[in-house]
Amino acid sequence: MKINKKISAFASSTFLLWTLTILDILSIGTKLYSIESHGDSLISFNMTIYIVNCIISQCIYGGLSSLKVGICAGPIYESVSLTSNIQKICENYTKNSTESITNTFVVIFISTLFFALVSYVLGRFNFGKLLHYIPKNVLYGVMTSIGVNLIKESAKEIYVVPRNAILDLCLFITISLAFLAIYLETRFSKFIFFLPAFSCSILCFFYIIFFTLGFDINWLRNNNFLPQTDSSYITYKSISKFIDFSTFRPNIMIKCIPDMINIIFTNLIHITVNIPIFCNIMNINANINKEFKVQAYGNLISAFFGYPTYFINCHSFFFNKSGGTSKLYSISAGLSLVFMLYFGPKARNILPCILLAFIPMYIGFSFIFSNFIIFLNILPYHQLFIILISAIVGYFFNTLGGLIVGIIVSIVINYYKKV
Repeated sequence: MKINKKISAFASSTFLLWTLTILDILSIGTKLYSIESHGDSLISFNMTIYIVNCIISQCIYGGLSSLKVGICAGPIYESVSLTSNIQKICENYTKNSTESITNTFVVIFISTLFFALVSYVLGRFNFGKLLHYIPKNVLYGVMTSIGVNLIKESAKEIYVVPRNAILDLCLFITISLAFLAIYLETRFSKFIFFLPAFSCSILCFFYIIFFTLGFDINWLRNNNFLPQTDSSYITYKSISKFIDFSTFRPNIMIKCIPDMINIIFTNLIHITVNIPIFCNIMNINANINKEFKVQAYGNLISAFFGYPTYFINCHSFFFNKSGGTSKLYSISAGLSLVFMLYFGPKARNILPCILLAFIPMYIGFSFIFSNFIIFLNILPYHQLFIILISAIVGYFFNTLGGLIVGIIVSIVINYYKKV
């Protein structure tokens, strides 16, 4: 019975990680650097960088983390705009895509190594103990802002062309499915297969309904129910053809120093938010200094594969809910992502836009519900105000801004209440 339970938990959590990785690789995974360089498409290059770093980070973070639960890790989404800025600089001082990407790769490699070094130093000198003083209401607010951002991003999976009635219908269906999933999940909270099973049901019903009505794949694709096909692939060649280290020019790297500093210190923000939020949701304790060191080791390796990585709190929460509750599940699920090197690009041809949008939509609404809605009739107004302010600032600016403003507002309110 125990073995069957472990097999079920592995299958469920692995399926969830695959689903989330497919969604990410088809969206943010195509844009890690830029979509093109000097007229050459970089989509295959970006997807290869993305999935390789997913595999590496999932295994390293999952195996070395001091957290007594399963976790997810991967490339830092928020670094996309920063790496794009670096590539734009390299683009301006190079003549072809190989020169541009080589110089961009080296700059990001060095930036990631320094990111690893600073992470290790912070962990070594116990910087993490300061994070225990963050008020829970502020964390609730930041999580709410993450939920709103996820909903916004999910809509982008649907509105890939100018808005029309079909896309509006898809959005309405996706929102309805997300609410239905949240309701059913509360009713069947012990069913670890819930999210994978619900996602598979969406996929099956989608094709059954449209095929029964007489529509074929081409009609679904032409009317934006399915993504457009492309020739993306993931192989060693998709990276090697753009890398020639003999074209590296130190003077270009010098021009990128401000952006390199930005990458190093902006990326340090995430662990200060992600770990406390995750531990608060899971009701566990964490040695954040050890997690800084894990981040250092992870980026020491991922630097050689062209991108910084981090612990992903929202994925980790649902990974645990799907049964992935230990290091064993984290590592085994990470190793299973090797198959994504082949299946990742092909999945784009068969997954409906409704499903691609559903997962982030569901996670987004779940975060809003569990970090704000459920407290409306529980917490006093001043604590709800702190959550709301943290969420608003976190959404319109960034999570660090929401964290800082929330802490300041919390201190001011508590001071005047005591006076």
